[in-house]
Amino acid sequence: MLHSLFTVLVQVLSTIISLLLTLLSLKIALLGSALPEMCQYFNVTEKAFGLAFTLRGTGYFAGTFASAGILEIKRFALSKQLIVCLAVALTGLANGMLTISTTYDVAMFLFFLQGIGFGFIDTFANCVMPELWGRRVQPWMQALHSFFGSTTCLIILLV
Repeated sequence: MLHSLFTVLVQVLSTIISLLLTLLSLKIALLGSALPEMCQYFNVTEKAFGLAFTLRGTGYFAGTFASAGILEIKRFALSKQLIVCLAVALTGLANGMLTISTTYDVAMFLFFLQGIGFGFIDTFANCVMPELWGRRVQPWMQALHSFFGSTTCLIILLV
């Protein structure tokens, strides 16, 4: 009974992680499509707003790099699952603040924070899945990356 409950919990967590990465890919791909409207909203040129891509990419690199460092710490105080949750919260906070941001400088800072969250989510989700599934990780890991890639392609059609 306990084993089947654990299996169901692992399947639910794996599904949630896959859905989170689907949402992550939507958010990553959406910036390019929203560029003209955001330039108009912040009253800047497309060239100036291109900084958002650079800052988000730099944040993504920083988040991934920091994640690798944290993963090397054997007795880190927080679990990987909690770090994924915190990264989702940071990304969600940055996304929410972007919707109400009225200044270009604040928006650029939020894109950087968004990138950090993306980097943590991507790195830690890829580490949590094998720990949840062990040797049976292949279909779940393939689904996770399939959702990420296919959603990135589909967002272009939606916008």
